[in-house]
Amino acid sequence: MIIAVGSPSPVEVKAVREVLPMYFDFKDIFIRGLDVSSGAPSQPRNQREIYFGADNLSRNAFNSIENCYFSFGIESGLVTMPDEQLPRVNRTLCSIFDGKKLYHGWGGAFVIDRRVSELILRENIDLDAAVFRLGFTRNPHIGKTEQGYIGELTNGLITRLDLVKSSVHMALVDYRMSIKK
Repeated sequence: MIIAVGSPSPVEVKAVREVLPMYFDFKDIFIRGLDVSSGAPSQPRNQREIYFGADNLSRNAFNSIENCYFSFGIESGLVTMPDEQLPRVNRTLCSIFDGKKLYHGWGGAFVIDRRVSELILRENIDLDAAVFRLGFTRNPHIGKTEQGYIGELTNGLITRLDLVKSSVHMALVDYRMSIKK
């Protein structure tokens, strides 16, 4: 069975690889990460852009592999709270595509320091660049690590891998609800 992940990121592939067996008893499973286009900005700034990116990643990954069973697209970005005075949060969405329908699940969210979100919006840069420039991390590519920025904020108690895995779990809940009907 072939499963595609619309990302070459080892963190996102690992999340799918660790979560999927909890839901399915696949004997021969091959999970492949693919570098496909999301069509979204490199730093999504709202839920619409996050959905757009995740859905495109899962569809494009599915269509890139012959005999794909289903595919995953994972996108993170800034979400503005309904009250503009509240801080923005970073959320992760997983989209699963089975060739016909999309299924979704949100992972946990965490508050982004107002200085970080303002820099992202003002200079059109991504979270990694903003937290590095403001001195919140020494790693200019913190978002590519298993720990991620959330791992630095929590001293490793919650990691980027954890947030991605939680979004995969929630998308699989949506998928499983649809097949139980």
